[in-house]
Amino acid sequence: MPLFRLAVITTIRQNMWILALLMMLLLPTILPYFTPHATASSLLAPARAQAAWETSWVLLLVWLLYQSCHLSHVNSKSTLSLYFQSRGTSSIKQLYEIWLSCCVFLFPLCLVPAIYCIAFTTPGDPVEAKLWIALNIQYSLLFFITGSSLSILAIALSSRFGTTIGYLITLGLALYGLHAVNLLDNMVILRDVAIVDWIYNISPQLHLANLTERIILKHGPLTTGTFALVASYLIGFKLFATATAFLTFTTKQNG
Repeated sequence: MPLFRLAVITTIRQNMWILALLMMLLLPTILPYFTPHATASSLLAPARAQAAWETSWVLLLVWLLYQSCHLSHVNSKSTLSLYFQSRGTSSIKQLYEIWLSCCVFLFPLCLVPAIYCIAFTTPGDPVEAKLWIALNIQYSLLFFITGSSLSILAIALSSRFGTTIGYLITLGLALYGLHAVNLLDNMVILRDVAIVDWIYNISPQLHLANLTERIILKHGPLTTGTFALVASYLIGFKLFATATAFLTFTTKQNG
């Protein structure tokens, strides 16, 4: 897979991954000390866990999505796509290889915070420790499904509309699904407006992948049934994003 290797090498040589890794390791260690941990030492572990996962979300939205857009746009604008196409790499396979190269860097965004939380913030009680480990594993899986869905959308949109537009559309969708949908949820609860209900129902419920509140409040993992429903919904969104990407991705040179 030559395009996959080229995309991975390009990302590595840009060295941004080093800063991302340092942020994932240092911020969860440093930021919790700005909380009143001296008077409430029990706050330190949840604050570290929160910082670990929130750092990964920021890196996903600010760095990895933009990198996905950049790799895709360069591939089409520089006519690399036409070269690989002449070598027998179809447009769908090019989409897949660029997406796979982004997943190489998405895996650490999922694994590092989970490993950090399990290594440094696991409760001492054996029962609570098992629940804590299960919660972080669930979080890691849901994070990956959501991140990979947004990445493939970013790749497809930027191939057709350019890096900036592709990134802004994907970022806007991500922020809407992660945060703005909760505002709609409150509106649905407070008043019965048909149009608001309809918009809410078709909105991407990406906030389901964000288990930070359960991390902070130590609510434990989702039940098996609830986790299966959430994972199924996010996989459905991933299938929709993939289908949209197949229809949108292009190997034609952008202006």
